[in-house]
Amino acid sequence: MLFGTLSASYADKAYWQDVLDSRYSGYTPSYTLVNLVAGVRFNNDNSIVQVRVNNLANKAVQQHIFGDVLKRAVVLEVKLNMPRK
Repeated sequence: MLFGTLSASYADKAYWQDVLDSRYSGYTPSYTLVNLVAGVRFNNDNSIVQVRVNNLANKAVQQHIFGDVLKRAVVLEVKLNMPRK
């Protein structure tokens, strides 16, 4: 059985300040993230293979003024549930 999820989230600009001086403060720009999950279930729903894509548009996003700049991330997941005997 095929399945999928498409989600979007929006964050407006945010002000961040550390306890140090003004060099450690500033705004992060607003951003929209679009994420996708698509996959297939098989083996009586005991096995799943799915692809997860975060930041589908591959736009540079900084969620925190001191944080990393995030771009697209793609993950392949395989989940196997082995029945107990």
